[in-house]
Order: sequence, then structure tokens, then C-alpha cells
Amino acid sequence: MGRPKLYATRAEQQAAYRQRLEAEMVHVRRRAYDQLQAKLEHLHDAIYHAARAGNPAAQQVSAASLDTTLDKLAAWFNQRTKEDHTNL
Repeated sequence: MGRPKLYATRAEQQAAYRQRLEAEMVHVRRRAYDQLQAKLEHLHDAIYHAARAGNPAAQQVSAASLDTTLDKLAAWFNQRTKEDHTNL
């Protein structure tokens, strides 16, 4: 004996799948996404060039990938915040 069917028809099954998919998906406007990506790449390039010019903060957060640079930049700001609070 097999397990009972959750959906009476294939159409109901497909509708349930689409509803679950819609709950998980995020809709993004392509132009807004492309603009954000361009800004992030501009920031990454600026940090890279500042690091090459000898800026110590840029040297600490500079990385080959944008994702790693953003992670290091966030960590750098968090560390600075902690240091500022301990020096009060």
C-alpha cells in the first residue's frame, strides 16, 4: 500500500509547487541590481587602488574578491567600533 496522495490532480500539485517557490523567491529589478553591482565594483576598485597607494585601512580590507573585501570591511568597522567603545 503506497502513501496517500497529497494532491487530487497534477494541477493542484503544480499550483502548490508554484506557491512554495513564490514564497522562497526574491524578485529584483535588473536595472537596480546592475547599478548596485557597478557601485560595489567601483568601491572594490577604489579600495584596491588605495591599498596599492599605501593606505593602511585599505590594506587591511583589500582582497581579491568583492565578497571577501566586503566581509573584511564589515569586520574592520566592527573592530573599530569595539575599540572606540573601550577607549571611552
